[in-house]
Amino acid sequence: MRNRTVFILIGFAFSLISKPLTAQVENTSLRGFPVVFYTEETSFAFGGLGIFTFDFQSNLNDGKPSQINFGAAYTLEKQLLLYFPYELYLKQNNWRLDGEIGYYRYTYKYYGIGRNTPESNEETYRVNFPRVQINALRKVSKSIYTGISYWYDRYDITTIQSGGLLDTNNPTGTSGGTHSGIGISSVYDNRDNIFYSTSGSYLELQGLIDQSWTGSDYDFFQLSLDVRTFHTNAYDQTLGFNFVSKFTGGNVPFQKLALLGGPKQMRGYLEGRYRDKVYLTTQAEYRVPIYKRFGVVAFASVGNVAPNLSDFPLTNLKWTLGPGLRYMIDKNRKVNIRLDAGFGPGVSGFVLTIGEAF
Repeated sequence: MRNRTVFILIGFAFSLISKPLTAQVENTSLRGFPVVFYTEETSFAFGGLGIFTFDFQSNLNDGKPSQINFGAAYTLEKQLLLYFPYELYLKQNNWRLDGEIGYYRYTYKYYGIGRNTPESNEETYRVNFPRVQINALRKVSKSIYTGISYWYDRYDITTIQSGGLLDTNNPTGTSGGTHSGIGISSVYDNRDNIFYSTSGSYLELQGLIDQSWTGSDYDFFQLSLDVRTFHTNAYDQTLGFNFVSKFTGGNVPFQKLALLGGPKQMRGYLEGRYRDKVYLTTQAEYRVPIYKRFGVVAFASVGNVAPNLSDFPLTNLKWTLGPGLRYMIDKNRKVNIRLDAGFGPGVSGFVLTIGEAF
């Protein structure tokens, strides 16, 4: 019954998408570049990043292009990353479809649960999982979309460290399993450009539940809020603000707890360096065009995790700041390659990808 539920939900979501995707597309643009990197866990890795932008014929005059991002990497440790985030606008912007299709066979780090986990806790685990994320939203007013969401991950944890925290503490999710959640999403968006915003605001609210009847091996919920606003001065310099909150509850697998860090928030911290049931963060970024296709940014962020909202600390917040370099690979769409360097107390990290952090 559980597998049938999963297939029904996936089939229903794709039925919403399949007909519009047969429509003719125009104004196509494909950009990409190769990447090579090295980490202790992966050894050398080789791959590429790219973005395909286009307009459906029924959406030519509505100012919101569709996009399919793609990333792929293979490592000398036989690890594999394949992911295709997408954001599609159809039928005069009456439909907004976004999410991700991907497959990951990779090594991740784990430090335990909570905001005070020491660096000495560091261990690695290997996991394989496919991912399907679909948000199908219908326009209900000029700038508001609302609709249904479905997220699916199937974790197969192949290796954990003997005597490590996952082995000895056995947190929820150590045995792997299926995460299959459905819910509702609502988006308010009046930004001037979805790739490089200089004015307007964006707000996304999403709630998901994982239960046995949705095809999940775990019973828990996730609630997230993402708020962004942008202001540009007379010198074409843009100041952006971003607030993100994530709440989880129930029998939450450690992979689905709220994770601090990553390429978009708290840059400089490894994603998942700290994790718990509640995560709050805010960041600001100042963007300055400098010469032709080049630009620079400066950013700063603060945030933390907690077991519940009442225990969230108002002092001793974790923070990062740093510079960034931008190169515009598509001047018509204003799509940038982004290189950021984030620094915080005892942490640092670099991000190289396509598209802004927010």
